[in-house]
Order: sequence, then structure tokens, then C-alpha cells
Amino acid sequence: MNFAEKESSKRYCIKTKHVAIICAVVVGVGLIVGLAVGLSRSCDCSTDAGQSAAPAASQLPPTAGPADVPAQDQDVCPASADQSGGWTSFRLPDFITPVHYDLEVKPLLEEDTYTGTVSISLNVSAATRHLWLHIRETRITRLPVLKGPSGEEVPVSRCFGYEEHEYVVVEAEGELPPSGGDGLYLLTMEFAGWLNTSLVGFYRTTYTENGQVKVKSLWMIHGNEQLSRSLFP
Repeated sequence: MNFAEKESSKRYCIKTKHVAIICAVVVGVGLIVGLAVGLSRSCDCSTDAGQSAAPAASQLPPTAGPADVPAQDQDVCPASADQSGGWTSFRLPDFITPVHYDLEVKPLLEEDTYTGTVSISLNVSAATRHLWLHIRETRITRLPVLKGPSGEEVPVSRCFGYEEHEYVVVEAEGELPPSGGDGLYLLTMEFAGWLNTSLVGFYRTTYTENGQVKVKSLWMIHGNEQLSRSLFP
């Protein structure tokens, strides 16, 4: 055998190896594809089986919505962009004058919350359907109750918050005549909120003793005026 024959034989062996490698790759890819198809089919079958066993969406029990929230936890005076009345002014109206407040506040220190009720005696000197007053970081939990000068209940159609000036607005179903010398209107509202540390509204101050945070005092601020303080030892 001469040198040319050896070189030719050598080139033939290299080509055979290449063919073997290509065949092995093709077989491997085929196995991988086959396994992938088989697994996907089994997953589809199990998914179909699970879907057939699961109840239809119409048969599922309804999830809890806003209507399922206890009334005392709802804000019945939602925020509104209504600008049709005098509450667009940052000053309170001069024809609605509060004469007396009966205020009850119940702080829940373990939960950092509070609830309460306020009854406000109002002198109304001009006819109106709306009464409004300041409120901040506190929500009204029940539709306000309004009584006329003679003690009769006046129907209230709605209430809403006007956040730009931090008002809650109470709207009567009909026009409220001036109270005059007949007596005063009485507006009663139930409310709730969080005891915060922002020095706004009804807030708390604390101190640390032996690694424990304790409540030192509770403060109630209306505008820039301090109304009440309740100290703890």
C-alpha cells in the first residue's frame, strides 16, 4: 500500500466517525422530543381531570365583598368631588353655628383604634339642604341622624367627604328651614379611626420603659385648638 492509499483510507475513517456522531445526535434529539411530547400529554390529561373534578365558576360560593363588611367598619360618607355647594370654600359657613357638643370617644389601646359618637346642636339661620363640618383621618360609620328643632327626625339622603377642605357634608332629603326661635337642629354621627402618632386628630404619645412601649397620653386636636387630654400613669 502506497502513501496515497493510506491517506485516502484515513480520510474515509474520519468521515465515518462524523456520520456516527450525526446519527447519535439525531437519535438523542428524537428521544428528547418524544419524552417532551409524552410528558405534555400526561400533564394535559391530569389538568383535564382536575378541571372536570373542580366545580364550575357558577357553583363556587361567592367571595366576600363590600356588602359583607360589618356596617361599623364601612365609611358611609365616601370621598366625592361634588363642587355644587358652599363646601368648596375653606371657611365654614356663617349661617350654620354649632352651639353645643356631646362627645363620647372610646379608645381601644390594644388595637390602636377608637370609636365614638358626637351630637352637635346647630343653629341654622338660612335655608339649606346641606350641613358640613371638619373631619380628618376619621370615618363616619353610620348614616348621620338629623333631628329638627321640634325633635322630629329629618330624613338624610346621603353624606360624603370633600377631602380638599377636610369636610364631611350631610345632605337632607328636603330643604331645612331656619331654626329661628323654635329651637336647634341636632346632628348625631358615629365615627371610628386609628390612634396615630402624626399629631393630627385623635392621637397618642408613647414612651419606652424596660424595653416596652407604653401609652403616655391621648390628645384630641380640632384645627389648632386642643380640646381635651387624657393622661395615663
